[in-house]
Amino acid sequence: MNRAIPWFFFWSGLVVCSASAWAIYGGWDYYRLPTELRPRHAQHALLRSSGRYGLVAGIGGTAFFLGSLLYLIRKRLHGVRLGPLRVWMAFHIFAGVSGAALVTVHSAMLPRSALGLLASGGLAVVVVSGVVGRYIYAHIPRALSGRVLEREELARQLGEQRAQLRAAGFDAALLRTPDAGDPSRGVLRQIVGLAVGDRSAREAYASLRRAVRTRSDLHHSAIGLLPLARRHCRDQNRLARYRELRGLMRSWRFFHRWLAILMLILVVFHVVIAYRFGDLWVLR
Repeated sequence: MNRAIPWFFFWSGLVVCSASAWAIYGGWDYYRLPTELRPRHAQHALLRSSGRYGLVAGIGGTAFFLGSLLYLIRKRLHGVRLGPLRVWMAFHIFAGVSGAALVTVHSAMLPRSALGLLASGGLAVVVVSGVVGRYIYAHIPRALSGRVLEREELARQLGEQRAQLRAAGFDAALLRTPDAGDPSRGVLRQIVGLAVGDRSAREAYASLRRAVRTRSDLHHSAIGLLPLARRHCRDQNRLARYRELRGLMRSWRFFHRWLAILMLILVVFHVVIAYRFGDLWVLR
């Protein structure tokens, strides 16, 4: 069941984003109008930010955003059985992406107030930083249980893989070690280094795959060797950049957490001002 839940969140988020895109497409003749001409459009009362559809989308987007923060609370609750962190991470991503899609509809593609503009811009930054964080998170070596592997554990796992590949007949020259990362570099250069490392790992795996396919003594065991070779190349890259990855993850968590807190403050102010001064149909 736990394996199915993250995919459920993925498809649910895709449905919400698709519905939001459909709504934007359906009202595109309204959204493309300049501000001064929109009140004359037949769908203005429905699609404007305080309109029936726009306001419901804003409420839904806010609810999703608040729900995404539950992941931060769950991480602090050690020893409490509330489901694995992997599922909570999937929900965090689902709620963040879905909330961003609904807020885009709520803004009517044209946030006008200063707070609305700040909140929309802040949400965009939070979503982009979340995408980058998910990319970094995917590189952190973990056990099957989801626990982060220590460097010594990863090195031992890599040694076992190397021994199996050598026993199968791979030359030591093919089992090359990638360049180590540099934790002293700036965050952006480290992220670029991750992408470069991924490319090197793919090239290393391509070399191993060619060796399996061209050598008759390895060809018969390709089904078992190729997945092992792929894991070996991936883990080599992760071990070489282990300190860099852990440092990147710490920096990203600090940045993303404070961005989310700032975003929450902006949302609260936006809701209070809209409630106090906005022309909201639910309050009439």
